[in-house]
This record gives sequence, C-alpha cells and structure tokens, in this order.
Amino acid sequence: MKRDTTIKLFLVLMFVTISTYESLAQVPQAFNYQAVARGAFGNTLVNRALSVKISITDSAGSNTYYSELQKITTNAFGLFSCSVGKPDTVLSGSFSIAFNNNLAFMKVEVDTNGTANNYIYLGTQQLLSVPYAQVAGKIKLNNGNSLGEELVESVTYNYCFDDYSGKIVNVYNSKLNVWTSQKYSTGTASVGLHNSNGNLAFNDYSANIVFVYNAKLNTWTSQNYNFGSTSIGVADSANGNFAFNDYSANTVFVYNAKLNIWSSQNYSSGSTSIAINKSDDNFAFDDYSGKKVYVYNSRLNVWTSKPYNSGSASVGFYRANGNFAFDDYSGKTVYIYTKSNNNWTSQTYNSGSASVGCKILDEK
Repeated sequence: MKRDTTIKLFLVLMFVTISTYESLAQVPQAFNYQAVARGAFGNTLVNRALSVKISITDSAGSNTYYSELQKITTNAFGLFSCSVGKPDTVLSGSFSIAFNNNLAFMKVEVDTNGTANNYIYLGTQQLLSVPYAQVAGKIKLNNGNSLGEELVESVTYNYCFDDYSGKIVNVYNSKLNVWTSQKYSTGTASVGLHNSNGNLAFNDYSANIVFVYNAKLNTWTSQNYNFGSTSIGVADSANGNFAFNDYSANTVFVYNAKLNIWSSQNYSSGSTSIAINKSDDNFAFDDYSGKKVYVYNSRLNVWTSKPYNSGSASVGFYRANGNFAFDDYSGKTVYIYTKSNNNWTSQTYNSGSASVGCKILDEK
C-alpha cells in the first residue's frame, strides 16, 4: 500500500496556551501547539512518527526570528501537541522575540517519515494575543522591576494582634504600609480574630458589637446585636465577607466587603440556634422552625428563600462555588440554588426513597 507523502493539519493552532514549564516567578517563554495530522485523502495519521519544524517569521516570511525541530508521535486519533519555545528544540535564532514591536507568524513544516529530511510546507498563520503575554516579563516599571516580577512581589499579607491588656486590636496593612486599630470594651477579656482575604472581624461580646476591618478601604465598620445573645460565632467566607447569628433577636447579619455594608435576615423564633453555611462569598442557613432555607447572594446583595415540607425536621446543605443544594426528604424533592441567576430549581424523587444525598460533580 502506498504510503501518504502529503499531510494536512486539521484545526491548526487548535489552541495556544501559556506553558508552565518555568517557575511561576517568571513569565513562561513557551506556548502550546496542537493539531491533527491527516493524509492527502483525509485519512487520520494515527500512531505516526513525525518531524515537525516550526518557525516564527515576519509577515512576509523573509525574516525568520526563530525555528525549532520537534520529533513527535501522533496518538490513536492522529492528534499531536508540543510546546513551542523550549530551549532543547532550537534550530536557529532565539525565542526572545520582540512581540511588542513586530507582527509574528508561525510557519509549520512536517516530515511524515520522521527523518527531518523531507519537509512538506503546511502553511503559515499569524500568532495572536497569547504569546504576547511574554512582553509582560520585559516591561520595566518605575522601580526597575519587570511587570512579571512585580506581579509576584506585589502579593501582600496583612497582620493583626489583640492587645488584650490595652483592649485594642491592631492591624497592619502591608499594601498601604499603615497600622490601624480598633478599641473594644474593657469588659471583654480578649477577642477571637477571624480573617478572610485580608479582612478581619472580631466580636466585642461585652458591648455586643461585631467589628470588621476592610483592608481595601482601610476602614472599620461595626454591627450591634441583641444583649440577649451572650456570645456569638463569626463565620467567614472566601472573599472577605463575614456573617454571624444574633440568636436572641433571631437575625442573621452578613457583612459584604465589596459594598462595605451590612445586610440582615430575620428567622422564626422557634429556631433557637442555627448553623451558617458558607460557599465562596455567599451564605445560607436553615430556619428549621419556619421550614425555610435562606441564601444570601453577595454579588446582588439580596436574600432569597425556599420553603420545604413540614415533615422534614431540618435539612443539610451541599455547597460548591457559591451555590447550594438541599434534600427535602419529607417532600421528596431536591432543591438547588444557583448564584448566577439567583434562582431555585428542583427535582422530585420516589416516595420509596427515605432520603437522598446530592453529590456535587466537578464542572466540565
């Protein structure tokens, strides 16, 4: 049978992404190239050894900035991939191309025998935005660092401590290079410090006040709660938000860091204590006496609720990426809250199932 001497590339530059073979402290100097090799009659070249020559040229193709040779083998689907720009594949030139000053095109040639002697020209295509991310590693800022270095070095951490004898909580904001403090009541022996995304919260339980420090704004804010609540716990989210249950007043308070405001939701007096569930920057709780689940959406700064069957004593939560789900086992219904549209959806199940779990699947 005559061997194919000509191939085509299906979906040339199927995707181009920044490679991570170098350390995160540098802007990577490579990008990924993937394609499917087909014969002259459209047949897929499976498990075939290929020599792939890739050149980066100017728009006219007369000036070659860089070229490399990669010896690869297609898989069972004719697919192959390689990282363009790695130092061990260089034929000529340098991959330190001035992408910020020049248009760049990628020229592809392939030898189907894998000998690197008989190349077939497959075409040239302009490189678009992704490789130009390398320019960030060369842009010099006023302090002499490159933008790539600055992105790593600009990661900051805040610090805090409780001066329990002086009744003051001190916070150091490393980004602003400033200290700030908040006094609390002398009747409070010491406070527990809760942190989230550089923000801080603590409960001055003697004065019945929760204080929150917003690092971005470098400001303190507070929320009073009922004197009947002798002590409360503060829940934190992943994005600098906080929540607590004023169980004497039957109210849940949420601090929204982005908006720098407090929001609250009352619940039934029959629910003597509730657990606050967090997912991403949202919160949810079960008002088990009122048979209703409440969810706070921080992006929209709104509360929404879903009633459930009175036969369900209480419900448990399943949480992922700011979304919530629960099983109303008496009503034989699973409810799911989706944060993107601030809406509930449901699915009933057979009465023969006493209760069901709601497994969270990874998003694909």
